[in-house]
Amino acid sequence: MAHQTPLYRFEELAIMLKKHINQPILTTQHVINMDCSIGIAMYPEHGQSISDLISLADLSMYSRKIGGTDDYVMFSGELEQKIKHGMHLSKGIAQAIAEQQLRLMFQPIIDSTTGDIASVEALLRWEFEGNNIPPDVFIPLAEKNGAIKQIGYWVLEESVRQLAVLHLLKPQLAICINVSVIQFEDIDFVNKVHQIINQYHVNPSKVHLEITESVFSQDKLKLINMVKALQLLGFMISIDDFGTGYSSLSVIQDLHVNTVKIDRSFINNLHLNGIDIVKAVMVMSHGLGYRIVAEGVENQQQANTLTALGIHYLQGYLFDKPLEFEALKQKLLHHPDEQRSPFLLRSANS
Repeated sequence: MAHQTPLYRFEELAIMLKKHINQPILTTQHVINMDCSIGIAMYPEHGQSISDLISLADLSMYSRKIGGTDDYVMFSGELEQKIKHGMHLSKGIAQAIAEQQLRLMFQPIIDSTTGDIASVEALLRWEFEGNNIPPDVFIPLAEKNGAIKQIGYWVLEESVRQLAVLHLLKPQLAICINVSVIQFEDIDFVNKVHQIINQYHVNPSKVHLEITESVFSQDKLKLINMVKALQLLGFMISIDDFGTGYSSLSVIQDLHVNTVKIDRSFINNLHLNGIDIVKAVMVMSHGLGYRIVAEGVENQQQANTLTALGIHYLQGYLFDKPLEFEALKQKLLHHPDEQRSPFLLRSANS
């Protein structure tokens, strides 16, 4: 019978190694802090050869890098299945456009003073092998394997193409499109977006490009220049999930954004300190000239409170879940001017 080292020895060794590696390194001018990721595979349970064991330990280590917080990760059958599933999805999303597996859905954004649909947010959906894969799963995979650039342009063109159709029913409707930071790495991004709206004869002011605060972890000056170029062409720029990133106030100040979308976490906590954040953002909007969208509005009390505060636009399940294109068309066709009675929205002011 092959000799097996007790599991606790691996734990003890891993913790000891991490403790020593994490010790600060002092130089004459600096203090260098280091961290490490440790993966463990055991013989003979996990592999029979040194190369196999190294590969499995490496996979375990990588899984810790992409989100783990433990001191080490032990290889297991469950981990193997998770990694294989991730690789399968990564391969699948790279072929999603060619396989015609992507589609857009649209969530209305409501003008708080009229109840009218002012714009819609385009939301990407991926159906793979009979399952709807959540965006928070496949978007990071697409960003990692490089497919996000092609997918991003598909979303932009499909959004603008469908907006042109919707304009036959509601000419003033705008569309909000999420843009990944990786798309901004393309030096031709501005020209390509401009070509798309020219192709479908859509006014760029009706296209709101949404970026998250996380984009500013990249080359900030380059990004600001690209955003300014887009605004000069007439595009609107929105900051999405405001308050969840870093350097929020400087983002608004440096970019002169057109719209700020307050993250749903603050709306969910309106009864606590969320309302103070909303009030502060609202006060700043008067001086900086941006409009505000409150995301995640799920009940009438939230809508009334936000409307009373002067928030310009409301988005959430209270009004509509994301709609398929045909359902949105029918909604606009039957209620072209007013989607929801503004009386309820104004009731907090009465």
